[in-house]
Amino acid sequence: MNKKATKTILILLGAVTAVVLLILVEKGCSQRDDKKESLPETSESISLEMEPESTETDSISESLSEEDASDANSTEEAESASEQTEDQHQTEEDQPTEAPKHEHIWEEIGHYENVKIKEAWDEQVKVKDAWDEMILIKDAWDEQVLVKDAWDECISEAYDEPIYESHAICNTCGADLYGKSPTAHALTTGCSGGYHSTNVQVGTTHHEAQYKHHDAEYNTVHHDAVYDIKHHDAEYTTQHHEAQYEQRWVVDGYKCSCGATKPD
Repeated sequence: MNKKATKTILILLGAVTAVVLLILVEKGCSQRDDKKESLPETSESISLEMEPESTETDSISESLSEEDASDANSTEEAESASEQTEDQHQTEEDQPTEAPKHEHIWEEIGHYENVKIKEAWDEQVKVKDAWDEMILIKDAWDEQVLVKDAWDECISEAYDEPIYESHAICNTCGADLYGKSPTAHALTTGCSGGYHSTNVQVGTTHHEAQYKHHDAEYNTVHHDAVYDIKHHDAEYTTQHHEAQYEQRWVVDGYKCSCGATKPD
């Protein structure tokens, strides 16, 4: 605790003491006045009731005198102590006080500033995974594979068909009477005139050979579509990231409440 605070406390204690002493002095004075007022009545009553005993009256008077003297002495002592306390306080106030020695209490001073914690950078972000593309080279198709050539099957061979006509034949000479009258033949030849009919070949009808055509025989072979595999690499895009900063406290120095400063 510095001297100034000590002095203040002493002044307050002195003031409290002075107030207490003044209260005691006033109380002593009031008690003394009360006793003085009651003394005549006491002395009168004693003298009326105890006239023969003069010795006792004298002793009572002496005791009262001693009490008054003691009250007066206590009052004077209290007043003297109060005056001494006031004089002491006045003397302490008049004496020059030395300035208390100041002890610096340093408080940190500084500022916030943006500090780079990471440089800007470019990130390759995948947009599409690598994949293989099937490129059509030839559509699917069906192939007709020859199993058997076409051929002609002979149903019937070529032939000549005879042509017949019905002729009258003379029964006597056997002459062919085709287009002739049998009666006239008999008159001219002397034959009996009898005849009979028979089929006589008069020509032929040619018939070509008959064939049945058979188409070639094929077997269907299916061919799938033909593809070529084209590989595509993964696709990326460049995503730029700005540099990253954060607020950091930078100490500039220290300062005391008295205004003194010192560097960091």
